Amino acid sequence: MQNIQQSLKRLIIFRRFVQHKQNSSTVPSVKDVAKQRIKDLRVEYDKPVQFSSSAAKEWDTLDSLIPNRKNGIFNRPLLLSALVINLIYWGFLREENDLDVQVSRQPWEILPKMNIEYLRTAERQYAEAGLDTSTIEAKKQIFQDTYFPQVNEQIRVSRNK
Repeated sequence: MQNIQQSLKRLIIFRRFVQHKQNSSTVPSVKDVAKQRIKDLRVEYDKPVQFSSSAAKEWDTLDSLIPNRKNGIFNRPLLLSALVINLIYWGFLREENDLDVQVSRQPWEILPKMNIEYLRTAERQYAEAGLDTSTIEAKKQIFQDTYFPQVNEQIRVSRNK
């Protein structure tokens, strides 16, 4: 009996809520507004598009072939003149400085040990393969005489003793 009374109370409350919602002028929910907006857009997009009032009227075939064709009349000349000015400055007018000299050096001139290690590795590989290592030894000797003269002098003195 008590369950029946509770369910009747719920039914009465639900009916009052529904009637209040139908009769009141409250703000509609976001979901209802979204549904209505979708319906309006469908109606709007189902209509045919008039060519004379759309942006397609001003579209040209060249717009498809050349990107950014309508950027302005000064765009290309400005870019080209800046490119030419930079080429003239960096290629002809600018004098060479210390940084240019350092950049133009060979890697083994900056890190001499790199070439010595390479020559040692090549000499070992040639010896393991049974090939002639005299050219590699000559290159290594020239390189050591050029970049490590004090070390070579110490080695020569120790060998002569």
